[in-house]
Amino acid sequence: MPDQTDRKHNIYGSPREAALLFLLPGIIQGLALYGLVELAGEDINSPLLIAGFIFALVAPSAHFLTSTKATRIPSALFSIILGAATALLYMLAEAAFGDPGEITPQVLLVSVWANLVICYIAPPFFRTVFERRARVNHYPSLFEFAWNLPVITISAGLFTLAVWAVLGIWAALFNLISIDFFADLFFDESFALPATFGASAVAIGIVREREGIVLALRNVLFALLRVLSPVLMAATLLFAVSALVQGLDKLWDGWSAASLMVSAIVAAIVFSNAVIGEEGRPENFALRWSVRLQSWVLPLLAAFALYAMYLRLSEYGLTVARIYALILVLFAAAYAVVWFISTLLSSGYGFLRQANIWLAGALFVVAVLVQTPVLNTWQMTADDQIARLKDGRLDAETFDYAYFQFELGKVGKTALANLKTDETLPAREKILGQIARVEAAENRYGFRREVVRDEDRFEAAIADGRLTLVPENTILDLSFVVYAEQEGLLQYECRDTDEAECILLETRIFESDTPQYVLFMGYPRANNVNIRLLFQNNGGWQQAFGDYLELSTKEAYEDFLERIKDGDITAGTITFRTMKIGDQQIYFLNNDKNLRELMEVSASQD
Repeated sequence: MPDQTDRKHNIYGSPREAALLFLLPGIIQGLALYGLVELAGEDINSPLLIAGFIFALVAPSAHFLTSTKATRIPSALFSIILGAATALLYMLAEAAFGDPGEITPQVLLVSVWANLVICYIAPPFFRTVFERRARVNHYPSLFEFAWNLPVITISAGLFTLAVWAVLGIWAALFNLISIDFFADLFFDESFALPATFGASAVAIGIVREREGIVLALRNVLFALLRVLSPVLMAATLLFAVSALVQGLDKLWDGWSAASLMVSAIVAAIVFSNAVIGEEGRPENFALRWSVRLQSWVLPLLAAFALYAMYLRLSEYGLTVARIYALILVLFAAAYAVVWFISTLLSSGYGFLRQANIWLAGALFVVAVLVQTPVLNTWQMTADDQIARLKDGRLDAETFDYAYFQFELGKVGKTALANLKTDETLPAREKILGQIARVEAAENRYGFRREVVRDEDRFEAAIADGRLTLVPENTILDLSFVVYAEQEGLLQYECRDTDEAECILLETRIFESDTPQYVLFMGYPRANNVNIRLLFQNNGGWQQAFGDYLELSTKEAYEDFLERIKDGDITAGTITFRTMKIGDQQIYFLNNDKNLRELMEVSASQD
């Protein structure tokens, strides 16, 4: 294994060389990003601008993390290639999936995450081959460089925060004597961005020059994670056993359940890696068996996650986000199976090391492919949702036209155009009307406000238990029904009986000749209730947001809703202090509880 002792002058030979190789490029990187921010401020909506951001972030950062005295030229070429490749992959994704000439938010989000994966995986392989002169699958070097990256990044982040703390104190000291020059200078973007990236680059260079420090910090991190590893093992083991004994009916909540399982798997693998280290066999007997037991639980967690995703996809179909969620779950399951198999083999650690390399390579390949037409998740989503519309699993009313128009890029728009020519569609006239409205809208919100749904929507919500009227025989004002449908109160707030239970209270507590309603939106999983007052003003309807109650127990939550349904409601009067200047009354009241307590006048004061 390569010598891990503190090697002086491996990264740079003098402070002057460090300034030229780290500080100056860091400042230039910050200036480039500042220039791009200025262009963005001029409403230039172009994928080329985002590609410039990606290159300016990736290329210099890759140089800072890989450059050594022995690999200056290869590192420079690698950094330029990595920056250009990630920028071009984003451009390719926009060309393949996005709207022509525009930035498509969902494409950008996918590209950012995929390129983060690429930028994390590529440097350890580069350093293994070019710095260590080892074969590409030399696990000790890959392990070292992969774990050094977060240590270096965290150290650089802390140093940058320290720099800004010093600059903040500097500016504050001069502000005390009414000199604002330094505050204006330091917190202007033209200074702040170069200073931030320059400081970060210097920190990376200093930390990398002292590899012994990196090793020491990594060992401290491993020691901390080793303490947590048995705790996480106990939690996941007890959960798995309890879930199997108690039943899984309450476990499934779509991606929220799956994401929790994936998080547990990722944490378990990270902690287990810290325990076994490069050698693969911890000397501590308890830790060794902790990792073994954890590896046996991981496949069960993966099975839970896969089943949760299956339920979600079978019920609601594919979306771009759900496809990528499924990819994450599949990779988590693959790692879980690999760790489980490694405990059954006599050469388990050798198998684990090679499997980790292959899985990292597969993750790298997938991160590339999701930004190319080879893995067109946008088309997969459009095909699946339209198939569900045609076979009746989705009706013309619940089909998400706005998703196709505003989030699926040109694939979604092409799919809507094809729908307009399809004469076999059920409820074709309604579909055509919705497509016309969504194409005329400027954004998703505009479409949501324009669409007025059928007036029997409230009757359906009452029939399926999503909405309870109090009193039970309430006759809703027709203008309120139209307003509530336009605002999507039933579609977006009172979604279904699992997510929210809603009560609509007609009241005359607030003295007025016009109708008033209070909407209580209860969330049984969190024992929370969101409250809104809906009232008429100058012929139109408005909303006032009330308290967001966080009830302490399930019993308190259920009792609160039952009191509303039973009509256990009385009027209350509270006096608040205001300020009067001449004839002008100044009001400070809002829904801030602390402010209300401050301004409330007790009966003894009144």
